[in-house]
Amino acid sequence: MMNNLIKYRNADKEFWYEELEDWVPKRIYDCHVHMINNDLIDESSIHKNRFPNTPLKAIKDWYKLVLPKREVNSLILGKPMFGTDVNAHNKYIHQEIKDNNLLRAHRLTTPLDSLSDIEKDIKDHGFQGLKVYRYFSSSGDINE
Repeated sequence: MMNNLIKYRNADKEFWYEELEDWVPKRIYDCHVHMINNDLIDESSIHKNRFPNTPLKAIKDWYKLVLPKREVNSLILGKPMFGTDVNAHNKYIHQEIKDNNLLRAHRLTTPLDSLSDIEKDIKDHGFQGLKVYRYFSSSGDINE
């Protein structure tokens, strides 16, 4: 859960009510959100359990805490972590957001993905775009 990663203090809450509440719009679209499911990351990965699991419910709970009385929707992006089962990760994202038509997602994509798999995921899971990362470089050099 997000609370395990970031501590929300009374000073943060006071700042919200004193400085931001009247200024921040009632409807917000967060265009950079990562959902994490450590069960989909290989045990040997340096990224395994680096961050807590963040299913959609945890993200929504976090929004309610830090952005009270706001309607927040999101663009969910695939999270780049070594050892991730990319297909399972994309299915996980789809399962988490499929019942909310205000949420969108970009498919985590690597050089190993076939064009037919990408097309199938776009058609079947409604991905709005592709998210690619240097981590998954086909040369093995994340700088290429």
